[in-house]
Amino acid sequence: MAKDKCAASLKWAGEKRPVLLVGNFLSSTHKVLDVCEELAGQLAASGWPIFTTSSKPGRLPRLFDMIHTAWSKRHQYAAAQVDVYSGSAFLWAEAVCWMLRRAGKPYILTLHGGGLPDFARSWPERVRHLLCSAVVVTTPSLFLLERMAPYRSDLRLLPNALDLSSYKFRVRQRPQLHLIWLRAFSAIYNPSLAPKVVARLALDFPGIHLTMIGPDKEDGSLQEMRQAAMELGVMDRISLPGGVPKTEVPDWMSKGDIFLNTTNVDNAPVS
Repeated sequence: MAKDKCAASLKWAGEKRPVLLVGNFLSSTHKVLDVCEELAGQLAASGWPIFTTSSKPGRLPRLFDMIHTAWSKRHQYAAAQVDVYSGSAFLWAEAVCWMLRRAGKPYILTLHGGGLPDFARSWPERVRHLLCSAVVVTTPSLFLLERMAPYRSDLRLLPNALDLSSYKFRVRQRPQLHLIWLRAFSAIYNPSLAPKVVARLALDFPGIHLTMIGPDKEDGSLQEMRQAAMELGVMDRISLPGGVPKTEVPDWMSKGDIFLNTTNVDNAPVS
């Protein structure tokens, strides 16, 4: 019944009704296009009216903007979609969903981040309460679908959309010794493993090189990776262009022939 109510609220007399998307819309400052921003662009292009929140820099201003938008625009949208992450971001989702319930709005949750299962084990009742309050809960990751099932059994797998035309296929009959790493520099993605891999491979492949693409999440992971690379004597084999706009990702990926995945978790990234 709740799902039918949500569907009915989004269409009335054949008209597409406005949706509020709640997530981090930070590409203008962080150079990283989040999935919610891409979704917003696709919905707008298809003629679906949308509101988004928040693009405010700073965690507290962003949280206040999310809550304020959910309430102040309650008469202008029919339903909401809320991104859910672990850590302090989970509190944001709880606060926004509380306001959405006060406003009488149905909402869909989308689960992200490989750290969410560990967070759920530490706070099972909080997680179960939030997930069960939504009309639908989706995730782009099979890993999260399986690990979060104990907190709500009817999760839906909805992979992130990928425009295949942007990623040109190239047959690599003789792969070159150029590795590509595409992640954020964060502990859960284990970037310090990368220089260890390069050091091991350099023993047999002297021409090996690695490009590590991604923004610094400022948890010390980038510095630890640099330190490991210097200690192993492979810093000169590693390039660090930093974070790049999502539109440039295909070009960067095409510069390498071997993808290096060091992550400790599977959260279904575009890479």
